[in-house]
Amino acid sequence: MLCLTEPVDDTVIAELYETIGNIVIRFPLLHCQECASTLKRWLKQREVPGKLWRISTRYDNEDFILSDRLEQQGCFESITENGVYLCQPT
Repeated sequence: MLCLTEPVDDTVIAELYETIGNIVIRFPLLHCQECASTLKRWLKQREVPGKLWRISTRYDNEDFILSDRLEQQGCFESITENGVYLCQPT
């Protein structure tokens, strides 16, 4: 089990990113909250520090959030169905 209690090299970081990618890919689109919760639990078990971000719209009647990064790739669909987006940033 990977446990980050001391400085690590680039190989360990690359393995961490690959493992996180393998976790994330199991979640379908628009299941950000479940994905973020699973990642948070997995990272805490391995003592990897991080923060959980909650992004929400300013107004109650807005149920969509767009991603600038995805728009640059040609995707103009909402990344949420309920106005709340949770992510585990790197």
